[in-house]
Amino acid sequence: HSPQDNSPPSPPTTASPTTSTSSSPSTCTPPQPQPNTTMRMHSHGLGVRLLFLSLFVACCLSQSIEVKPEVLFEATVIDFEFPNSTARERAIADGRYIPENCALAGVKMFNGTIYVTIPRWRRGVYSTLNVVDRESGLLVPFPSLEFNQVSNLAYVQSMEIDTQGRMWILDVGRLNIFDEPEYIVNLQPKLIVYDLVNDCEVFRYLFPDDVVVTPDTFLNDIVLDEQNGFAYISNTWGVGGLFVFDFNQNVTRRFDDDSLQGHKQELHINGEVFEVDAPSDGIALSPDQEYLYYSTISTPFLYRINTKVLRDPTSSNADFHRLHENLGVKGFSDGLAFDSDGILYFGSFEKNAVMSFDPSVRGARLSDAVSLFVNATTNSWEDTFAFDSSATGGTGGGARLVWTTNRLEYWFAKRMDFSGGSGANFHIFTLPISARGSYQVAQRPWNRYEECP
Repeated sequence: HSPQDNSPPSPPTTASPTTSTSSSPSTCTPPQPQPNTTMRMHSHGLGVRLLFLSLFVACCLSQSIEVKPEVLFEATVIDFEFPNSTARERAIADGRYIPENCALAGVKMFNGTIYVTIPRWRRGVYSTLNVVDRESGLLVPFPSLEFNQVSNLAYVQSMEIDTQGRMWILDVGRLNIFDEPEYIVNLQPKLIVYDLVNDCEVFRYLFPDDVVVTPDTFLNDIVLDEQNGFAYISNTWGVGGLFVFDFNQNVTRRFDDDSLQGHKQELHINGEVFEVDAPSDGIALSPDQEYLYYSTISTPFLYRINTKVLRDPTSSNADFHRLHENLGVKGFSDGLAFDSDGILYFGSFEKNAVMSFDPSVRGARLSDAVSLFVNATTNSWEDTFAFDSSATGGTGGGARLVWTTNRLEYWFAKRMDFSGGSGANFHIFTLPISARGSYQVAQRPWNRYEECP
């Protein structure tokens, strides 16, 4: 299953100055009665007024149900906790910390703690896996600075936390892949399972070199099927691809397909045009573990594949191609996530929106997706989604949706404003939802790694 084109995806670049002709995000505007209609409404009494109100509600539900989210974290520049100011200055002087090279990406929550990743896309990322100190706004290396040394943990894009409080840390095994070519370093991709409850590493798996070929891969997103013993991982490099890790057998396989490939595409964001060609990125597992949903950054389509195909060791790329489904146009986005009720969440780059969609509804179309939050300033490039099950702020005491935004269209183009004049560049938001938590809530726990060594 070796890819035929190993060229890396191009970071988003700014095209020639062009004013976007795409319309602004739709807003919920009630129908406006004509003057004579108003007179009839008054003469007909309450019944007509209720009809008018029902039309207004229907308008809102068909376009957006917006609730102002809570800000869990925001920063103009990503900064870390250092022993003292001298240590910080020394880290800047020797290049271990280059503030403008640090960007917020992944997020997960467990027992109220916010875990985030700062990808080592360029030089100068002090720590790649961290927790957020909400009082100081600083990032604290997790579980320690020593653990985050390149020799142990090269670069984390994403992680997942299972039902037993174990964090599955995906080490890309590469450094500075979006820096100058002479600074790119290829190391060993691996998966580390860390017990958050007992504070210890319980498992480490090195991906085989003949399957995860380091110069040709970028292990991006990960979802877990504890019930069947599988992890699904997206590849956002070259022609894309999907890795399937059977953690009962410690075996990894790769699938390639046209639907996983990237294509040169122009994104219209806030009146500017950015060019991208990144392949497979966002993946989401349905709560019943039956389907894996996936998309690329550079195409607007949402796909899914039955996980029986992925779990079957005899399945081929031809089987994948024959059995995957194109569910239609969702728009351009990055991460995807299912909650425990089967609602799919994703971003919309061109609308600066967070969207929700229920694919289980008979006849549901992606054009029916609901906008939960829109903000052109703070909600630019919705990256990663997570859930806070420790919260009970949702409808009926449900959990909360959590997501990161990071203006990556400007970061990759080296045009991000770190002065503060354009506001904070990085955010973590949260909104109440009715579900109990993530897609994993209904899964039976996988108890192979029960105790610390």
